Amino acid sequence: QIFPVLHHHNIYKSINLGVNLLGATKENAYADQCKGYYARVKIRPYQGSDQYMKTNKRETAIYPETMKYFEKIVQLCKENQVELIMVSSPSPKNWSDERHDVIQALCDKYGITYYDLNKLDNALALDWTTDTLDRGDHLNINGSKKVNAYFGKILKEKYHIPDHRGEADYAIWDQQAAELKLY
Repeated sequence: QIFPVLHHHNIYKSINLGVNLLGATKENAYADQCKGYYARVKIRPYQGSDQYMKTNKRETAIYPETMKYFEKIVQLCKENQVELIMVSSPSPKNWSDERHDVIQALCDKYGITYYDLNKLDNALALDWTTDTLDRGDHLNINGSKKVNAYFGKILKEKYHIPDHRGEADYAIWDQQAAELKLY
């Protein structure tokens, strides 16, 4: 089964993994037009400081259970010769310099490239009055488009991810992108 992690990230401690969330299976996941993304258009502006990385005093500890699964992911990637990268999406409500430092140290320890998009607010051209759906915790479709455009360039240029648009083997992706009209 495929677990929609981003959509359910806040309930991982209480979830029953035997339950098939949203009906996703290996067989039908390819048919998901958004490929796991949950497009939300609601706008609830963030009204805090632009200096949230310095002023946010959120807890910085990494839970033992989180570390256990992180290490399993690292090992799985090594076994399969997959380069693991870490990305922190912009979140003024929940991110801070302290959290950045903890994740950066973890990535340094394991030799993982880390992209903290909270450090790039100007490069992303985010507007916290229009680009968040819940006062700065998550990005809405407006913010997601900006992050995807920025990070897509990194994936293409640094990791040489090929562009498969127009190729017969990926025609369903082209069709679904056209139907969604997100970009």
